[in-house]
Amino acid sequence: MEKVQIISFIVCISILCISVNIHAEEDENTDRHKLNSWLSIAGKGELELLRQRIKPVKDDPTIRDYSTPSSTSFLLSIDFEAQVSERISGVVAFEFDDVKKRFLVDEAIAKIELEKTKIRFGRGTLPFGEYHSRFITGSPVDFFEINEKNLTISRSLTDEIDLSLFAYNGKAKKVGADSRSVEWGISTEIMPTKRWTIGLGYVSDLADADEISLEDTGNRYEKRVSGLAIHSTLEVDKFGFTTEYIAAIGEFKEFDTDKNKPRGWNFELTHFLITEKLEWSVRFAGGNEIEDEPHCQTGVVGTWHINNQANVTLEYLQNDYKIGLAEDDLEQTLDRSNQIAGRLEILF
Repeated sequence: MEKVQIISFIVCISILCISVNIHAEEDENTDRHKLNSWLSIAGKGELELLRQRIKPVKDDPTIRDYSTPSSTSFLLSIDFEAQVSERISGVVAFEFDDVKKRFLVDEAIAKIELEKTKIRFGRGTLPFGEYHSRFITGSPVDFFEINEKNLTISRSLTDEIDLSLFAYNGKAKKVGADSRSVEWGISTEIMPTKRWTIGLGYVSDLADADEISLEDTGNRYEKRVSGLAIHSTLEVDKFGFTTEYIAAIGEFKEFDTDKNKPRGWNFELTHFLITEKLEWSVRFAGGNEIEDEPHCQTGVVGTWHINNQANVTLEYLQNDYKIGLAEDDLEQTLDRSNQIAGRLEILF
């Protein structure tokens, strides 16, 4: 069965690449498709294959290392952009949920662009962290991403400095509060050079992060814990460097002491090959006090940009876990896992 899945994945890549090449010749260099004078559409389909080798902690002589069956997944996303006027626009993005078998709204944002000021309101990811990666599998910093209804005002202070202020309706609230609280944050991006960007972010309530769960307490906490984010991107010749660090400022009293102050980081080095169609990256990442996330994560990924509408990516990752913070599907304590993954991405 696993061999059939792998062969099917390869066949799909071949067929889709051929079809994309034909489409690209007809509509080359097109990022969006205009439906009329003010409405456009863009879409993306991703087919992924994953295989893992699991190494549990050997606290019982019957426990053995094992390989998971190869699994495939499909992601389809479609977004509509409306350009109401020169300064007013809006985007609605849908993602197909493979479990619920229906499209869900991932983002719905209205934008007003003035001379040096941008105003965004609706549901979307807060400009707290960068979460940039060239890998198929996300890094531990993705644990802190926040997607909520928000109002964001961004201002270009100079050609090198941008400042954003945002307020949002958080899912978590303090014990005794009657309704969901309105939280806030601030972020800035500084460009010392055209190829170097440094970013800082602060959010007032990290409990609103998508992956932080306070379900046992009804999404209520005793003390608010804020978050800090730092990221940097740098390009030098054919190399790119990305670094990101996100951490809780304070301790969650609702969690055990070994996971009440989560923090994560990610460093990636990318080499763009001479052909400009091939690139490869290495990752050094990890997290502290994050449940089910690796304490140390290392790996390599390669991407072939077939044309403007198709990319093929292959990755290998090794995940080392802190004993007691991660379990496999059999509820065995995880020590290490190794994985290979492939992805075919089609833009249309």
